[in-house]
Amino acid sequence: MSESLAAGFRALGVRRGDRVALLIRNLPEFHVVDLALVRLGAVPFSLYATSSPEKHEYALTDSDAVAIVVDPAMLAGLTGVHLPAHRIQLDGEPDPGKAVDGQGSAPWASLGSSRAPTPMTSSRSRGNCESSTSGSSWHG
Repeated sequence: MSESLAAGFRALGVRRGDRVALLIRNLPEFHVVDLALVRLGAVPFSLYATSSPEKHEYALTDSDAVAIVVDPAMLAGLTGVHLPAHRIQLDGEPDPGKAVDGQGSAPWASLGSSRAPTPMTSSRSRGNCESSTSGSSWHG
């Protein structure tokens, strides 16, 4: 699973040495995403659920993160945060009105995983997270 997910990240443009933020609860999917990024040679790092949006903003900006993988349960912590170009949401049905970047989402399967998470539309510009509570839950 992590090999195909690594290929999906590669197809999005994530390369060796690129930093990718993870804002994911204590779920098995965290490890799958982490391993996929390490296989690719990218540098995953965690954002903490208890951190303020300002601290998330600082970590994303200071690290020059090219992507963020977000657990839908953690979306509220990104309200108003300037996000990397690639936004990937664990789980959830594609919903143009409730994506982290407000531009919609696509099925996670497009990254190569047969089991769940949902990547957001991958625009090439950074955007702000205005409203972000999808209420979706993990479907295995």
